[in-house]
Amino acid sequence: MNITDTELARRWLANERLWRRPDPDDHSVPDGYDMDVAGEVLSVVRNDPYRGRTLIEKMLIAAESEDDLSRIGIDPLETLLRLHGAALHAWVAEAAESRVRFRFALKSCWPSESIQDVWERLDSAKGRTHTYWTMGFRLRCQRPTSLDELLDAKLQHDVVGGETRVDGKDRVLYFDYWARDRDDAARVGERLVQTLLAELSSSRCRPISVVGPELTWSGTRPGIDRPARPAV
Repeated sequence: MNITDTELARRWLANERLWRRPDPDDHSVPDGYDMDVAGEVLSVVRNDPYRGRTLIEKMLIAAESEDDLSRIGIDPLETLLRLHGAALHAWVAEAAESRVRFRFALKSCWPSESIQDVWERLDSAKGRTHTYWTMGFRLRCQRPTSLDELLDAKLQHDVVGGETRVDGKDRVLYFDYWARDRDDAARVGERLVQTLLAELSSSRCRPISVVGPELTWSGTRPGIDRPARPAV
């Protein structure tokens, strides 16, 4: 395909968003899905580790949600690191420490041996001692806050998922995260919210309603399955 990596990244994300359908049991290929785009991305990450790294970077910039970032981790990033993790170890280690979008995507990868040390430092597999919890709130800001700003402010170490949507002048946000029990979930949730507000301090935001924390689920495969909660 004769397109730039920026355009390829954008098209791949648009492709993957087509899978967001109301019926979770519908595994058919969505209408409009571009097999050529999917094949080109797979070819790049399999055969060219350094172009694959660049392509992943472009995808992370273009991502609009936690779901986008999870899909990057589950598919192209996981494949890239499974095949070329040793060659890219320094990049993975630096990016996992300094870039919230990369760190979140990496948590969705099955950890290949070459980057196992980095993955373990993220302390992601807490399934034996923790469960998934959800906290939601409505945020009102004096200065308009973009979804990109909100996404970057939300992607803290303990966060494993969530959702953000626009409702008039407000933003409705959800944190999905690990906690040991309800008391711990309340403490962690409060810290996540306060960190978010500090990151958005120039917008002078405040929560006007809060829901939770509520237990999401334990996961049938602790530390592997992602949080599951009703659509909001």
